Amino acid sequence: MPTGVYKRTEETKKRMSISQKGHSGLYGEKNPMFGKHHSEKTRQKMSEASKPRNGEKNPFFGKKHSEETKKKISESNKGEHHSVRTEFKKGLVSWNKGKKLSKEQKSRLNLSGLEKGWGWNKGVCRSDEVKQKISSKLKKYKITDSHRKNLSNSLKGRIFSKEWLQKNREWQINNPNRKFKDTGIELKIEEELKKRRIIYQKQIPLCKTAIVDFYLPQNNIVIQADGCYWHNCPIHHPDHYLGARERDFKKDIVLTKNGFKVYRFWEHEINESVKECVNKVFK
Repeated sequence: MPTGVYKRTEETKKRMSISQKGHSGLYGEKNPMFGKHHSEKTRQKMSEASKPRNGEKNPFFGKKHSEETKKKISESNKGEHHSVRTEFKKGLVSWNKGKKLSKEQKSRLNLSGLEKGWGWNKGVCRSDEVKQKISSKLKKYKITDSHRKNLSNSLKGRIFSKEWLQKNREWQINNPNRKFKDTGIELKIEEELKKRRIIYQKQIPLCKTAIVDFYLPQNNIVIQADGCYWHNCPIHHPDHYLGARERDFKKDIVLTKNGFKVYRFWEHEINESVKECVNKVFK
């Protein structure tokens, strides 16, 4: 028997469609089991019949398809479609569009959710092993330029409320899973603080408005190491990332009003003399 991938012509599809009309006897009320239920005895028989093929008795138990086999299966299924009842057809309106749930349906959904508990996974941190698995899986899928463009276009014209922006900002700041990579100038300041045996904390969220580079709890001091490129240095990058200095200034106002002393040092200042920068803090 010949093997391979076959694609039906539109004419063939049309003939098949016409021949199948009126023969969808296994759906809905036409199904002989419609409205009926299997008895416990029948269920038991079905269970016993399937046991020889379950678990370790299954000939494929403990085995995995090779990459070559997976590819062959994928190629053989290309062009195939699910049944009419399960196939997703682009352009068709969803069956439940415009429909509203009744109070009874809402109540059932609510009860099912309460059994598990709302926000059951809130605050649950994934282990490093799980994160690694997710990372490895996602690396296989590359976002195309077309996909990026579609994502960008979908957000154009959307206006977010100030409340939403503030909530999103606070969530980003207080996110416990957020990780930071120390910059070169941050490492220089950290080394100087260690030499002077000054107690400090790194990348600490404060006042729901900023994640500060260094917080000195004994002195209530905040030290920010600003890269010239990203923070719009007036000497080296005056025209880049406009608005960065204004944003930093607003954060400093909030921190100062809450009793913190804020010190900001440019990248070029730290590179010239990190000792002099720290001296200004403790002069």
